[in-house]
Amino acid sequence: MDSGCLIRRLRTAAGLLLRGRFREFKRKLFSQWQGAPWPFPVLTDAERQRMSNEAASLPSPPLLSVLLPVYNTPENYLRRALESVLRQTYPYWELCVADDCSTAPHVSTVLGEYAARDKRIKVVRRPRNGNISAASNSALELATGQYVALLDHDDELAEQALFRAAQAIVADRGLDMLYSDEDKLNLAGEHVDPFFKPDWSPEYFLSCMYTCHVGVYRASLLKELGGFRSEYDSAQDYDLVLRLTARTSRIQHIPEVLYHWRVSPSSTALNYRAKPQAHLVARRALENYLQITGRKGTVESGPAPGFHRVRLEVAGRPKVSIIIPTVCRADARPRAQTAFLLKCVESIRRRSSYQNYEILVLHDKTTPEGQALSLPWPKRAGQPSPQVIECGRTHKSLPCKLNLAAEKASGPYLLFLHDDIEVTTPDWIECLLECLQDQGVGAAGAKLFLPDGRLQHVGLTVSGGSPRLLYRGAPGKTPGYFNSNVVQRACSAVSGACLMTRAEVFHAVGGFSTAFALNYYDSDFCLRLIQQGKRVVFTPYAQARHYEAASRPGPTPAETAEFQSRWADRCQRDPYFPAEILSSGTACATV
Repeated sequence: MDSGCLIRRLRTAAGLLLRGRFREFKRKLFSQWQGAPWPFPVLTDAERQRMSNEAASLPSPPLLSVLLPVYNTPENYLRRALESVLRQTYPYWELCVADDCSTAPHVSTVLGEYAARDKRIKVVRRPRNGNISAASNSALELATGQYVALLDHDDELAEQALFRAAQAIVADRGLDMLYSDEDKLNLAGEHVDPFFKPDWSPEYFLSCMYTCHVGVYRASLLKELGGFRSEYDSAQDYDLVLRLTARTSRIQHIPEVLYHWRVSPSSTALNYRAKPQAHLVARRALENYLQITGRKGTVESGPAPGFHRVRLEVAGRPKVSIIIPTVCRADARPRAQTAFLLKCVESIRRRSSYQNYEILVLHDKTTPEGQALSLPWPKRAGQPSPQVIECGRTHKSLPCKLNLAAEKASGPYLLFLHDDIEVTTPDWIECLLECLQDQGVGAAGAKLFLPDGRLQHVGLTVSGGSPRLLYRGAPGKTPGYFNSNVVQRACSAVSGACLMTRAEVFHAVGGFSTAFALNYYDSDFCLRLIQQGKRVVFTPYAQARHYEAASRPGPTPAETAEFQSRWADRCQRDPYFPAEILSSGTACATV
């Protein structure tokens, strides 16, 4: 696509987005991917030779066993699947084919032909049809490789798929699972609808089977788990990987399209509604996952077909310390007649279903607003008044003030909140606590809306050199890239406008950095958590309105330079949001 065409497309898409016509915006902007051919990169002869040479020089190259269950596959598709394995630039593989008692005579003929062509191809014919799990287990019994890769009988592997997997395995022999990006092959054989996936995000995985193709797994672990389970047919891969993730977190994403999923009328590649039972079976697999991991919760239908919501119980009733910095700015909107702080506190006290909390207000009296306004807290039966912590010239930066309040907080959970937030969902505290029940999560952030209902915050990216808000200003119902705005998922950072963390985690990393006077302190904190092996999670189920009333100054050159100096490497690539979407400039806005 030439630059002039791209500019015209972006201009048209931006107009549609501003008018709230997101479906048309998505079709216009991403038509080169969504439902239309996309420029899938084809290897050159020089690249093939380079990969072959590198594969030959790998130390102790792993043997990769490709599992291929087959049943009455159309001959042309079966040949293409087999040829895609033969074309691999990595030579250390074996293809383990299980014919699930096909009735189409061409199947055994084609398989016999290919087995005679290459001794790396093993074929077993099952005496009776047992469906996908049974056939996959028969293929697994043939495998002698250290790792297995799964291939459906009418799909194709990219030429470099096994090479990329072997590269990653040699770089880290402890990996138990790898997965790549994928696209689809339409009926005309064109590459369409690529899925550029996030790095490993357990929260997103509990919402949907996003890792899918191509999946590469440690063979010994799959065999220890008992392989595939027939009672979960139609969601057997999801069930398998759920059980695997209950045992290991040694999982790596290969950010490259290495698998081509064939579209057919009966395939979920075309429409998840093609196999409605798959959703119910996946739900059972999730319920089984909760049982084997000892986590209490329920599984509900998610925001779209094929998506789920796992609701985890909050253990006990831990105290939450809500910390609100304020200068008591007045709400200047017509008929408001109040301060944003009072509106914020009242929404917490009136709407929150969770009651074990304290409110700590950081009152800055050095500003004209702070000097002019008092804090007439409305009395509420059974609810203590907020604790006011006065701060001023001795605590100059916002992070310094927040750290002061964190020291005085008595709860094991800290919830940092801007004073221009108005709570809208009663269980917002529970939803944030739910995320932090997982010890692997260091911070969680809410979904925030602008007063007119447009999106304000669904997570941040730091790709490009500085924090940027994803989808800011988009219509409130915008689902985001592969429903990223409407399900829980890991992200690079969440906004300090509504951020919850555990007090022990907060203090362990030294709190907010005072190197940032007003901006970027929240993103820096999140990145330090990730650096310590924690995840940062966005949840769409905790929601609030953000008036953005304070109109704080933008980042100073010193703040930007400090952030870029600290996180230069991290700013090169966002592990949780695809560069292909970020580079368009339409999915994010500057903080």
